[in-house]
Amino acid sequence: MARSHHDIDWQQRWDEVRCPSCRYQLRGLPGVVVRCPECGRPCDRVSELAMSRRNWSITPTYERLMRPAMCFVALLVVLPLLWGFLPYVDQMHARIGIAAASAVTGILVVTWLVLLIRGAMFLPGGAGLGDVLLVHAIVIGYLLLSFSIIVGALCLIIIGVDLMGSRLLMTGLPPGPAIVVVLLLISAIIVYYLLRLLYRLDARVGRRCVRHEAQLRLPHALKNEHGPEHHDPE
Repeated sequence: MARSHHDIDWQQRWDEVRCPSCRYQLRGLPGVVVRCPECGRPCDRVSELAMSRRNWSITPTYERLMRPAMCFVALLVVLPLLWGFLPYVDQMHARIGIAAASAVTGILVVTWLVLLIRGAMFLPGGAGLGDVLLVHAIVIGYLLLSFSIIVGALCLIIIGVDLMGSRLLMTGLPPGPAIVVVLLLISAIIVYYLLRLLYRLDARVGRRCVRHEAQLRLPHALKNEHGPEHHDPE
């Protein structure tokens, strides 16, 4: 039977994994964890593939886990704007506005719940629900940190363009651009470590997605999955 484009792509990625020590290509060796024939080091193919976010972010498994998170973000953005606009609607169209807002809210909530359940059931062993919720936290964390980076950059621009602008940003503190810069530097350090934490959590989900994709598309390559010590003796 002909293989799909995704299967061919995964077979190619799987065969191109190299030993992290000597860079020997592990093509043809069965199993997830194999022993490098060149240097003897145990190599975990899934961990090596998951080193790059490009390898797990394009997997159908990761996309399936990402859909409910993106729908939840849409809920957080659309619903406050939608319901916040209703007080400005005139009395004549108030009922229509409430009905439309309720319909949109219902559609988004039902869509999110359906995607959440489908994502939770996609991975075996009940691991899907934890990963879906973790992806929610990762996406929201990335958005909040991106917003904080933009705000920090705008503050630096304001200080650079007009030093007097720092007084507008220092409510309750003594005016002075130096204080603002120090606070921004501290915030930048905190944001950096939070981004590292989010990336590690993202990579944790990514490794599970890569392993699941390999189990679906390359079952022949996953025998002796428990490691090189389980290889059949010659």
